[in-house]
Amino acid sequence: MSRQGPAPHSPDMFDDVEKKAFPDQHLEVLDDQNATKNHVEGNVLLLDAEGQIRLVPTPTDSPRDPLNFGKWRKAGILLTVAWFSTMALSVVGGFGSLAPIFFGIYGKQGVAPDKIARLLTWPALFTGLGNFVFLPLALIVGRRPVFLIASLLLLASSIWAAKSGTSFESHLAARLVQGIAGGATESLLPLILTDMSYVHERAFFFGSYWVAQNIFTAILNSASTYEAVYLDWTWYYWIFAILAGLGTVMIVFMCPETKFARPAFAIDGQLTKVDEYGNLVVLSDEEAKASSGGTDNVLHTEDNGLTKEYTFSDSLSLIQPINNSAARVAVHSYWQMLVALTNPAIVWALGAASAVLAVTISQSLSFGSILGGTYHWKQENIGLVYLGALPAAAFAFLTCGWGGDKLNLWLAKRNGGVHLPEHRVRVE
Repeated sequence: MSRQGPAPHSPDMFDDVEKKAFPDQHLEVLDDQNATKNHVEGNVLLLDAEGQIRLVPTPTDSPRDPLNFGKWRKAGILLTVAWFSTMALSVVGGFGSLAPIFFGIYGKQGVAPDKIARLLTWPALFTGLGNFVFLPLALIVGRRPVFLIASLLLLASSIWAAKSGTSFESHLAARLVQGIAGGATESLLPLILTDMSYVHERAFFFGSYWVAQNIFTAILNSASTYEAVYLDWTWYYWIFAILAGLGTVMIVFMCPETKFARPAFAIDGQLTKVDEYGNLVVLSDEEAKASSGGTDNVLHTEDNGLTKEYTFSDSLSLIQPINNSAARVAVHSYWQMLVALTNPAIVWALGAASAVLAVTISQSLSFGSILGGTYHWKQENIGLVYLGALPAAAFAFLTCGWGGDKLNLWLAKRNGGVHLPEHRVRVE
């Protein structure tokens, strides 16, 4: 891949913007009327005739383009999103080992067991509902401020839960807010990773994200019963509050805005754009002509301030200009969700994921009592059951993360350089 540098910028602590090479590209779609007809949506020519990896999506010449972020900045973003997801999912889903303790505390107050179980089941429901809050909001105001809101919610609700005392209602309300905050892990954070990664490296970024999430969630949850027995159950929440506070600081200094108005670019003779969800969309001939504006170079951003220097202080900004159509796009996203439910494959996937989640929650409600009562495990050792996820997480990274990108490139090479969506299915 030949390279040319992005716009000049001032040196700072994050002054490692990668110099990208963009060969001149032209809007061949305007000349080839059959190109769009021959293109299959979702297919991407990932390797050129010489077997070199093509940069898809095509980066712009703006240092604010997240694709142009340097390795250290991208590593900082990956660390930040993995840190938040670990804290959010651990505090919501790692409650199972503590269940016997709370059945004892609230059972003495006359709270029915099915109501006590809501401390685990309802937060999982609210995590799902949080997805419907954070994703549309991020489409309007950007990823960074919404990410910060989610982190502050997690911090505040963890403190609330720690100070709930013996009040079941207060404890439950705090955990529901934790569940809402956790919704960012399955909607907003994957969107951030998509913003800053190329197609040929997404398995590595997502694999690292999920593996770190599972490994450190297992470690934190395995320690939960030791905290409850040797300190106090409130320290389960105080420790998460401390870690969530640290994560909030990391967001402020290590996670710049990744929402970027990327102009259309040419791929395989098609004019292509990245939609609001990070998907590659091929434009029709009419859309291509309207987007090109009579020019054949789509790799340069407009002269709207996006190509000027991008300093560390710029990356700390919480507010960015809101596009006039942002609210319409966010509202339309709800309609797209409803339309997606008419797809049998999506309905099947939702049903399969729901069944797995239901079994997981059921096990979380029962394994503590079974291990302690039937197998006479000490209370402090019950959390060790979570460590079983460690070898599986390490294997998953080798197959679906680092190895996933290698396999995708190999499959694309066998397919004439064309990457198919089905290749991801083989990896996963």
